[in-house]
Amino acid sequence: MRRYLFLALALVATGAWAEERYTNADLDRIYVPGAYTNEDLKALPPIAMQEAPAMPLATTIIDTSERDFLFAQLEALEARRSAFARSLAYEEARLWTAYGPGGNAPNDYPVPGFRSRSRLFRASLRKQIAMLDKEIEDARWRAVRAPVTYLP
Repeated sequence: MRRYLFLALALVATGAWAEERYTNADLDRIYVPGAYTNEDLKALPPIAMQEAPAMPLATTIIDTSERDFLFAQLEALEARRSAFARSLAYEEARLWTAYGPGGNAPNDYPVPGFRSRSRLFRASLRKQIAMLDKEIEDARWRAVRAPVTYLP
């Protein structure tokens, strides 16, 4: 640890000693042919400034019609998915109501075969929701990466 501390102090001291700074006072001792002094620079005429741009900036119009179309498709897919999810929730609630928490319908009214008759419909709703989830994922990927056209 001491070695590294000594090495760091030695490098800082060497860097401070090796740094060279020149000022106008040094120019009196050093003669460089053709070198300008501050007085020479102050005697020069001011630099002409450009008041207006040489060429006007191009106005660009961004055409996002394709991206907007893809985002509209994405919103439609999400609306369809939420409709299927609501329908599935309704069917699950009907199933729960038909059989009740104790296994029988309210007022002990049996509903024979309701669970088996609604099984295929509920399975198809789950399948539609899964397929729409994949479509939504793909549509999000395409909508975010849709090309944007810059029109002159």
